[in-house]
Amino acid sequence: MAAFLHDSSYHRALGFFCAHWAYAEAAVDLCNSAVLDSYGGRTIAPALPHDFEEQIEFFRKAHRTLPALAPFARSGLPLIGRLAALRYDRHSLITGLQLGYLSQMPPDVQRTRLVPDGLFTEAKRFTDAEIEGKAAEAADIAAGLLAHAVALTRGALAATAPSEGKRDDEPTIRTG
Repeated sequence: MAAFLHDSSYHRALGFFCAHWAYAEAAVDLCNSAVLDSYGGRTIAPALPHDFEEQIEFFRKAHRTLPALAPFARSGLPLIGRLAALRYDRHSLITGLQLGYLSQMPPDVQRTRLVPDGLFTEAKRFTDAEIEGKAAEAADIAAGLLAHAVALTRGALAATAPSEGKRDDEPTIRTG
């Protein structure tokens, strides 16, 4: 008897979620890179953070404290908040014990994550439809964060673009 049952709908749903999550993480990196290089982010951290928790914290702190990011905070902070909230479900989906795929387990314990917490255990269940919903949410967040990265890049370019009548080597700073 096989140890794992094949369930293509589950794998497809989980694959979509993972792909969209990867896009969202890449977008956070793009945003943080723009902040670090063009908006004074080095006052917060000397280099781009690698740990996901540190990436979220850098994004939040930069958007809350750097004056040059004030015009972008209203759009960026809700997006990073949504991604931060979704990370707990991501953890359950990716590293959770999917008991329903062990052939000896009964079907009613499918897609359950058991999390030891002292004397208690948390069980979290996901249907394929719920995973697909989370994938759609991750896709929406990723699209928003990518748009935010583009806005940050455009803002940085506008701030350094030469004005008419000035020499190319003269600095020009535009705000707003």
